[in-house]
This record gives sequence, structure tokens and C-alpha cells, in this order.
Amino acid sequence: YIGGSLAWPVPSHNGKQYISSYYGWRTLYGRQNFHTGIDIARGPQASIARATIVPANSGTVVYIQANSNVGYGNYVIVDHGGGIKTLYAHCDKILVSMNQMVTRNETPIATVGKTGNSTGPQLHFELRVNNTEKEDPYPYLSGAREL
Repeated sequence: YIGGSLAWPVPSHNGKQYISSYYGWRTLYGRQNFHTGIDIARGPQASIARATIVPANSGTVVYIQANSNVGYGNYVIVDHGGGIKTLYAHCDKILVSMNQMVTRNETPIATVGKTGNSTGPQLHFELRVNNTEKEDPYPYLSGAREL
């Protein structure tokens, strides 16, 4: 595991202004809901739909859910070692295979979609520490914290 901060998973939509929903409690469909990641959804002029998703750090693809329209929809989990994993959900197309090695901010892993329980085209990005504990990924993306 190489540590450090995480790279933005949708380089064409890089920055805080593109986050439509943050980690933590929110109201969704009129109910309180704990959001376990961040949603990157806004675009400067055009939709984020089908934008390329890249891994936030180098690692190995350890899980792929395809052809799903419930929950996370289509998603990919990348293991970065040291108990750190990232999840990329609501994907339109999955571009990687199981056990594939991926490179930070380079290997296209999927494209942004609206599968599963999503309110429109978005990437739900999740950080899992110690393999299961979900943490706010934003401080690691902004460089405010290191893994």
C-alpha cells in the first residue's frame, strides 16, 4: 500500500463544486438516511453521464457487480492494501475485470451512470478502512488527510 491522499475518481469533474451529496446524515425521498460516501454528479456545462472513472489509488479489483439496478447498481471495489478499499457505484459500464491491477488516476475502471438507487447520473464514491468501516472520503481527496 502506497498511502498518501486519494486522487479524484472523475478527473473531468474535479473539485468540491461537483459534489451533490456529502458523507453523513441527509434527507432522501423524505426520510433521514446516512450517506456512506460522496456523490459526484454535477458538470460544468454538460452532464457527468458516461464520464470516465479512474481509481483513486493503485490496487487490485476485488469485486464487480454488473447488471444491477438496485442499491449501488453496477459497482466496482478496488483493494489498495493495508485494509483500504474504495467503491465506485451507479456505473453505466464496467471497464475492468476481477483481479485486474489498476493504476492511480490512469486505468479507466468504469463510466458514470445512474444504475441502482440514484437520483440521476452520478458516481457514489466510498472509502472503506480496515476493509469494512466506511469513512468520509472527502478529506482524503482534498489532501486534508492522508491514509
